[in-house]
Amino acid sequence: MYFNYSNEIEDPADSYIFLRRYKYTGEFDDLILMYGTYTGTGHHSEWSDTVSYPVINNSDYTYVLVWGGKTQQLLCGVNLAYTPTPIYFAALPLNKR
Repeated sequence: MYFNYSNEIEDPADSYIFLRRYKYTGEFDDLILMYGTYTGTGHHSEWSDTVSYPVINNSDYTYVLVWGGKTQQLLCGVNLAYTPTPIYFAALPLNKR
């Protein structure tokens, strides 16, 4: 997950973003939580690639990105990477790869 944000003032290092998974019964889990730690002005990026996350299950859950910060911070972008399970590639015919 890549988290891109911009600070318009010095030292507002309290921007955060998380991916929340809601069950249709109302229960939820926070799957990814990232904080903006840079205190200077301008554009900054945070990223994480060392965490493994559960299988995406759109039948039983819905997923929401939630961002928070000061009014002097701007959310510039979020990128989520998805890695299909190995069986996905084995199940595809060779002409579709």
